[in-house]
Amino acid sequence: MPSGRGPPGEILTLENIEAIVEVAVRAACMHESAVSLTDLARLMPEDTNTTDLVTAFESLPTLRENYLLKEGYVLSRSEAHKELFSESERRRHSIANITLARVLSSRLGGRDALVFAVSGSTSYQSASVYDDIDLFCVTPRGKMWIFLAEVLVRIRALHLVRKSSRSVNVSCVMDEEYARTMFSTDQGPLFARDALMAEVVHGREAYDGLLESASWMRLYFPKLYILRKSLGRAKLRAQRSTPVGHGIANRFLYFAFGSYIRVKARLHNRLLVKEGKRSSLFIPRIGLDHLFYESERYLTLKAIYSSMRHDETDVSSQPAWEEGRPRSSESDRTLT
Repeated sequence: MPSGRGPPGEILTLENIEAIVEVAVRAACMHESAVSLTDLARLMPEDTNTTDLVTAFESLPTLRENYLLKEGYVLSRSEAHKELFSESERRRHSIANITLARVLSSRLGGRDALVFAVSGSTSYQSASVYDDIDLFCVTPRGKMWIFLAEVLVRIRALHLVRKSSRSVNVSCVMDEEYARTMFSTDQGPLFARDALMAEVVHGREAYDGLLESASWMRLYFPKLYILRKSLGRAKLRAQRSTPVGHGIANRFLYFAFGSYIRVKARLHNRLLVKEGKRSSLFIPRIGLDHLFYESERYLTLKAIYSSMRHDETDVSSQPAWEEGRPRSSESDRTLT
């Protein structure tokens, strides 16, 4: 099979292919899911297709000994007993979540955001019936906490009216200036894959503009990056000044809601410890222009993905970002 073309100046070897397979399978296992051969091919170089992968699994001893192809999915041999009927169910749940997010977009104020997208397990087409609908949003500059406060109130009202509705979480939100800085600098392979998998409900052109500035993602997933770019039409708007009144309101809500979120996170973490769910412990990363959550599971995933970095830097044990501003080009964050 062809060895594949890597980024300029870099040759993708068979060892790299084996590393990509290992990362994708281990990450799927963490979510009690499986990675399909089609999805795996998208993580490979531009000239690698599913036929090439099948050939690789049949001819490379390491892949043949450690992995199994079953009904179009790639499994670790230790997971060979796994029933795959649940994978079709997960895809159905994911499609239902995305459809619901489109319906809820206008009700939750999604039109007030520059980007309103679904992330997490739903965007990976692997959501279980118990998974929340995770939202990733980009807001106009200086209005992030105003937008977030409105959305959180509407989500609460929605749950009161529709008690059986699925849980909706704003898991990552930032203003446009923070987003531009983040997407234009190398955040590592985990962030890149999350960003390329996000399902945009509103603001597709604005999101495509962010991806246009993130050419570094091609260093990790050239085929997936080109595929995503070919589907979009990039359009970055010029940033506008924030009215003084909005700036004051945004800062007030940052202190009020930020304090509430920190306290709620501490209480929820205590409950998780009592239930023995330490892998779900999380830290809210909060600033005037951003809010996201970093869990123990995320840190484990970051360590797994760190083997795919195109440089020698190991970021698996580093904190994601400093409070308030993105770090330098070695930052690493996920949208999930």
